[in-house]
Amino acid sequence: MYRFNTQFILSQNTAFIHAARAYLADTLFTNPAMIIQHHGDSADRVGGDFEVQTAAGPIFIDYKLREFDPIERFRSDDICIELVSVWQGDPNPPYPVAAVEASPGWTLDPTKRSDYILYAWSKSNGTFRVWLVDYRVLRLEALARWREWSRRYGVAAVRNEGYYTLCTFVPRSDVHAPAFPEAILNPIQQEVSQ
Repeated sequence: MYRFNTQFILSQNTAFIHAARAYLADTLFTNPAMIIQHHGDSADRVGGDFEVQTAAGPIFIDYKLREFDPIERFRSDDICIELVSVWQGDPNPPYPVAAVEASPGWTLDPTKRSDYILYAWSKSNGTFRVWLVDYRVLRLEALARWREWSRRYGVAAVRNEGYYTLCTFVPRSDVHAPAFPEAILNPIQQEVSQ
């Protein structure tokens, strides 16, 4: 069982948000002033934690920040694929087909406007390891492979107040969606290294 509240509190990490803005500006060749952070508004709810303003229209980036686990030492090199957003049944369903159809998680949800997902893992030294993935291709891959991934890697229940979110944690090596190279963000020195 994962601790949703701890992970949610961490997702508001100011150091990460500042470093992520610099990284996105550098990676997407834009001025940091052209990047708007959304929190709790309509853009955030449809997959736009960050909005990069461009002449061709906005680019929406959702981020998924994982906390450093000193016991498991980062767990493994995996990414969260949310299968079910709201589930009030058994937190360990063997195969959540009906749940996925009833309440698709953000990875499978056709209403999300994200263009990219910025996966991030915090490290014990205060830096963040990030991986920027094409969301639309990841979504198509997840739609095609979520059953296989669920069987192979299991389904984890993230407890929220009164319901669960069901996820599978897939090794990056088993994800084929295009992505930018991994980078390390150092918010202390305000540097981005790749």
